[in-house]
Amino acid sequence: MRIAVLAALLACAHAFAPPRAPLRSLRSPLAAEEGDAPADVVDVADAAPAEGEATEATKLELLSKMSGWEATEAERKAATLGGMTPGKMDGFDIGLYVAFPFLFLPLVAFLFFPAIANNFIDVSSVGPPPMS
Repeated sequence: MRIAVLAALLACAHAFAPPRAPLRSLRSPLAAEEGDAPADVVDVADAAPAEGEATEATKLELLSKMSGWEATEAERKAATLGGMTPGKMDGFDIGLYVAFPFLFLPLVAFLFFPAIANNFIDVSSVGPPPMS
């Protein structure tokens, strides 16, 4: 009975695993003869120009394409809930700057009160309650 349950669990365990990538041949595409290379192998030497051979036209084409990727001011404002981007300050930021000393100084006083009060408060008469 236990073996049957274990076999059933192992049979369906692959259902939640990520799909496996297809195995590729370990042959080098350079060692393959003409027409013998797999379909997914691309000869990189023919596809890309050598370093330093980028023409001015391809550079201009790339710059124009990259400028199309930039967001306009209207798109930036719509994506940031009103145009608040890093570097811009609004009333909320100013309010935090004003409130910071009023929040931080009492916190410091509260944390260091035992060290500060030790010099001003006489605690020598304070102790455990009487036992009798």
